[in-house]
Amino acid sequence: MYRRFVVAVGLFATLQLLLVGSFNYFVDPVGLFANASQFATVVQAMRAGDIVAVHENYNERVLQKYILENMTSDYDVVVFGSSRSMMINANVMPVGKQLHNFSVSGAILEDDIALWNLYMDTHSHAPQYVIIGMDAWLLNKNNGEVRWRSSLAKEYERGMQRLGLIPKMGGSSVLLYRELLSMNYTMTSLKKLCRGEVRKSIFTRSEGMADEEPNVAFVFADGSHEYSREYRLGDTEKLAQEYIAGKIYHLEGFEAIDDDLGTALTALIADMERQGCQVIFYLPPYHPTVYDFLASTPRFANVIQSEIWLQKFAKQHNVMLLGSYNPSNMSLNEEDFLDGMHMKRTSVERYLKGRFK
Repeated sequence: MYRRFVVAVGLFATLQLLLVGSFNYFVDPVGLFANASQFATVVQAMRAGDIVAVHENYNERVLQKYILENMTSDYDVVVFGSSRSMMINANVMPVGKQLHNFSVSGAILEDDIALWNLYMDTHSHAPQYVIIGMDAWLLNKNNGEVRWRSSLAKEYERGMQRLGLIPKMGGSSVLLYRELLSMNYTMTSLKKLCRGEVRKSIFTRSEGMADEEPNVAFVFADGSHEYSREYRLGDTEKLAQEYIAGKIYHLEGFEAIDDDLGTALTALIADMERQGCQVIFYLPPYHPTVYDFLASTPRFANVIQSEIWLQKFAKQHNVMLLGSYNPSNMSLNEEDFLDGMHMKRTSVERYLKGRFK
């Protein structure tokens, strides 16, 4: 009797998990399981020089893998970094220089190593310039970023082997599928279902940014991004205050500049320079309100120290360094920002234009 009860409970639990997983996979509220046909829309638009309208969240790391594997033309300039580097675009380069931006949200050094290795595996020539968005959290072992583990683990492991280093604990696609059974993902699915947005196309070719809905974001042919009109017209100061009101993105627990991450960065830059690349560190600035908070709060002292560390590193390794976490060092003010940590696209262009040959 007891055995039958246990079996029945087990079967019921299994059925419940299958139903929840199937429901979340079908709705896929943030595009974690977008298929190749969705990504093909992006590649086709990029090849034609068109703008892509982004209607939903999606797995940026998987998209970048797809782009790298399906757009194998060589570039003069490539960009790796987080969302804070996504606005770097071809307009900052001299005419004739081909740039592509491979930044992903929340990027850490593991992402950069993985995407650099994938680039070199899929392209015949190294770029002339490699721009790396050097967020301070790249040197923080407690940054909390794990998305690379479900999407770029194999690429990271191969990248570390390329650099002659031992990879740390990797990941697995199993981590991605765990989302199917999470309560948060289920609640997001239900909300999307209630709005009648199930299986809405994530990407469409845009006829023009002004013609799109206010909540639509954009990806350009050079891989750079632009936020939605709704976000661009938001209250910047309010967003900056909200940013510092809670835990600071990827910077909590920044107890020290990590030696292992410093070693990995050194090896990555050395490999890029062996390929003949001029490496450029771009330090994306914070909104003045946010920077003042970081600079005056003891637990974020290593954010300021990171910039000093990177300045010394750049001098020692023949790396060009642009930008600063401190916006005043770049002659920026509140009007140059979208929120607490993202510059406006036009401000990025104004700062970087004319700095490359």
